[in-house]
Amino acid sequence: MGYALERLTVLVAEDNEHVMGLIKLALRAFGVRNLLLASDGAEAFRLLRSERVDFVLTDYEMQPLGGIELLDLLRQSADSPNPHMPVIMITGHTAREQIESARDRGASEIIAKPFTPAAMRDRLLMAIDHPRPFIQLASYFGPDRRRRGDPDYCGDERRHHAPRQIFAT
Repeated sequence: MGYALERLTVLVAEDNEHVMGLIKLALRAFGVRNLLLASDGAEAFRLLRSERVDFVLTDYEMQPLGGIELLDLLRQSADSPNPHMPVIMITGHTAREQIESARDRGASEIIAKPFTPAAMRDRLLMAIDHPRPFIQLASYFGPDRRRRGDPDYCGDERRHHAPRQIFAT
């Protein structure tokens, strides 16, 4: 891979033992050696406040506190240890509403279950190689939800808008 992933500390929040085992196996195969494990979002948030963590991989739905609520705490809470933490959401809920909910709450990347190790590696490397800038709006704080700029967009929340040049030939 060409990456020193053994230096990363990854927090995994997953309530299903079998899925947790698959995630651990995949991360170790990529070279990640420092894993912190949590069975729900509340335990994950406690670990985030007491340990040095580089990445979070969290399940969407856990009890009593799920990944969506963990994102809310991490991005919005006054006692968040790092609101800019990269968070990769893992979900079996692939309906558009759930994917948009994870994105709109501040997930850096999303992986659908069942996942392959290659998909997990790709999302992890995407977050490393192409981290999204964080933006602050009245209704949102988190990674920029746009994958690419749209030069034709000129709405109110456009940060930089230069008129398009139209050249006659």
